[in-house]
Amino acid sequence: MTPGDTTVTTGLDSLKMHLLTDLGKHYVRPRTHFSGTLDQVPDVVQFSMKDTISMKGFMVIQLQSDGLTTKATDELVITYPNGGETLKTEKIQVTWRSLGTSLPSQKIIVSTSTGDDPDISLDTDWKDISGGPIANVDYFPWTPEVADKMWLRVCNETKDICDRSLSFFKVEASSVAIARERLDKKQRSRAKKSDRTNQ
Repeated sequence: MTPGDTTVTTGLDSLKMHLLTDLGKHYVRPRTHFSGTLDQVPDVVQFSMKDTISMKGFMVIQLQSDGLTTKATDELVITYPNGGETLKTEKIQVTWRSLGTSLPSQKIIVSTSTGDDPDISLDTDWKDISGGPIANVDYFPWTPEVADKMWLRVCNETKDICDRSLSFFKVEASSVAIARERLDKKQRSRAKKSDRTNQ
């Protein structure tokens, strides 16, 4: 009954918002109510053919965390190789990151496994390739052996802080190794022929 332009802003109670962490379909149904003209009975809302209703909705999410103001806990994070790579039997740098305050001054042990899904806490699943504890400089030079499936593990000396590669990686023979193997076969074959001739 009272014409004019009106803008209405409504708030959303954050206590009624929940973080959905499970899978599945979730629906949110907005509800809008038009109040009638005040002090009018009955409380009805009238629209004409010339009225225009424009409804816009937006939401601003603010995340609060104090994680950036606290010190990081001691943690080892493998960066390379971390799974999915195809390496050659050539020298590479195994790299990792040392987070926290005490890890940089500790000793590190690097080990590998060719199991299907090696247990990070079970030493029998792993083979030491660093030759015992070494200085924690966030890298280790290593020449891998041929393997269809290989995992990497980096631990501190007490092995209470460890990280395992995200997945396994593959190691193939390098072209130099293949050529060397062929040369060795030829030399062994010639040696056998020479022995037969001398006999």
